[in-house]
Amino acid sequence: LLAQMIITHLQKISLNNQGKYKSVTKQANNEDKIMGLDMYLQTENKQTGKAVIIHSWRKANQIRDWFVRRFDLDPNDQLKIAITRDDLEALTSDIEQVLTSHGLALELLPTSSGFFFGSTDYDGYYFEVLRDTRHFLQKEFTYNSDLENLYYTEWW
Repeated sequence: LLAQMIITHLQKISLNNQGKYKSVTKQANNEDKIMGLDMYLQTENKQTGKAVIIHSWRKANQIRDWFVRRFDLDPNDQLKIAITRDDLEALTSDIEQVLTSHGLALELLPTSSGFFFGSTDYDGYYFEVLRDTRHFLQKEFTYNSDLENLYYTEWW
């Protein structure tokens, strides 16, 4: 009887752990949804230090490369850089030019490869990211430089 109870208990543990392993395996097989280049515009209150993410991108390597080139940074580093409204106006201008003339993409907003940075194709997703970014910067972006610092940050 004791042996049967132990076997039953071990079977239950095995079943429970099997579910955990299935979950981890499922996550590993969907790495595109879990691992990758996550990028943010973030404000930080100058008095309290409270940070708020105001916009995010996922695997928008052309936006990341724009910041790397604008600030002459090492593309192998994870970035957290102080930016200004002027920087975002320059980004918006470059986006506008590329959306007007796709041929300028290689010059103004080229893709870049990196560890889980996503596609380097100039495809529908590439241009969707640009349209979404333009919309945010032109219609939704608010920032008070007297009260807040503004940062581009990322995690990969």
